[in-house]
Amino acid sequence: MTVKRLDDLKPDEFLFIRSASADGRSVLLADSPASSCCSLAHGQLEVQGDRSFSQNVRTAYERAKLSDKVAQAGGGSFGSAPAQAEPPSALAQQMKADTTSATAVRLPILVYQSPKLPGKNADGTMAADMTFGDMTAEQIQAIPTVWDTRLFALQDLDKSRANYHFMNLRTMATTLFSAGTLQMVILAMIHKFEKSEGGEFRHPDLERAVRAHPNTRKFSDVLIEGVKRSIEEHAGEPNNISFNEWKKSYGEELFPPAFHTFSDKYLGWVNGGLTMAINDVWSGRAELVAYERSGRSYKGRLKVTFTDNFGLDLPDVGPDPDTGIIKPYSGLVGFRSWFVLQHLNRFAYKPFLTVVELYYPIQGELP
Repeated sequence: MTVKRLDDLKPDEFLFIRSASADGRSVLLADSPASSCCSLAHGQLEVQGDRSFSQNVRTAYERAKLSDKVAQAGGGSFGSAPAQAEPPSALAQQMKADTTSATAVRLPILVYQSPKLPGKNADGTMAADMTFGDMTAEQIQAIPTVWDTRLFALQDLDKSRANYHFMNLRTMATTLFSAGTLQMVILAMIHKFEKSEGGEFRHPDLERAVRAHPNTRKFSDVLIEGVKRSIEEHAGEPNNISFNEWKKSYGEELFPPAFHTFSDKYLGWVNGGLTMAINDVWSGRAELVAYERSGRSYKGRLKVTFTDNFGLDLPDVGPDPDTGIIKPYSGLVGFRSWFVLQHLNRFAYKPFLTVVELYYPIQGELP
């Protein structure tokens, strides 16, 4: 890892930016573009981050490209000697000049899809945690809870008010299950839930937390290596690769990441909250969205989309239909209130999809 000032970077170094300092003037460079928050798509730099950071990086990138062109053209003060051209960058050398180019590639190309689709089971039916307004007060009060109790029955659900349950949900989220920037993300998610609008939720801080998680890095490493292996085994022609061949290139079945560590669930060190925000990724998808080849060299970009359901189903607060096991979450009034808000027929607050999109550059040499 290397720290450099943003304004001192050469154009190729922008593809190695991992993160920025607090003031945004310096950046941490990764050892590999695979860990970068920046990628190129059709000559344009794409940056994963908040609006201010993305704009600063793009502006610095355009300045760096202009400065590089001026230097190569010998630009300087009138009458000065032409500047000596710098040797080709490592990235430029990897994309060797060659009059033989790849045939037209039809994009995007689906290279990975988990068995479940967003908000649906593998058989196409709606996921149980996306249903809402489907239970009466009597049905909810009869749900067995942890320690052989009936905790839902302690409340008069016919008279309780929604703001009381949202207070319980927010208190639980901020005192037990989140900290740092992810706490604000989870509060934003609860606010969207309270608006009962359904749809999708995205947030740059959530994307950064998911991208940095070790389980995401394991997933992306296997995915990237498998994609590169398939491309190289098929002479650099990704359209000639079947979906089953893409799947085989990842070895054993590749599952989307889960976020279950102690720091994910609770306060952790700095930024806990991934368990409440996402927990298990419900659906994963990856596409090759950019690709070009010159001679034996190729480069491209992968788009990975993770989707989860921000909602609860019966096994979250009551007995699992398959095992009979009851999770301890039902002992928390915040979880019970969340379930009531979603499933009680007179409330029927709509769950929604949480979406995280990550981009990863790929490059390599054909055998």
